[in-house]
Amino acid sequence: LAIAATIDFRLVLRPEIVLFAAMAATICTLEAFLRSADRRVLVALPLLSATLANLHPSAIFLLALAGCHAVHLWLQNRRGDARALAVAAAAMAAAACLNPHGIHQLILPFLFALDTQLMARVVEFETVIHSPALPAYLVLLAATLPALFLRETRRTVDLLLVALFADRK
Repeated sequence: LAIAATIDFRLVLRPEIVLFAAMAATICTLEAFLRSADRRVLVALPLLSATLANLHPSAIFLLALAGCHAVHLWLQNRRGDARALAVAAAAMAAAACLNPHGIHQLILPFLFALDTQLMARVVEFETVIHSPALPAYLVLLAATLPALFLRETRRTVDLLLVALFADRK
């Protein structure tokens, strides 16, 4: 809900909304795995990746979420769980290629990012700093950072996720 406040000007019926739902479901799945170490929950990840890849070219973001959680597990000396998650991430990448455009759909965000003219002209790629969402984004960021540092236990994955998705421009 807090994230929705920063993107309300973009919340219209678009396939991109599926990305937000897929990211939330992926994070819930990954957090369940962190808590339980039950590898059966990882089966959901390739399914989410394949579904998203058939609706929006952003499955690579789900892989980034899995990567942040795998690094966290590795740093927590849960090496077996980190390897299991790496295998699930590989399955996610393969599943994301099960769409009419194949691997091109998976790498499309990178191709967009390399096209400076496209990035400058498409409002979807506009940085939050130059958008109407800036005040809400700053409030969300101001609430997120203290929450991360005031937690009883600090988690690497939380810092990685903030760093990964923070606006850099």
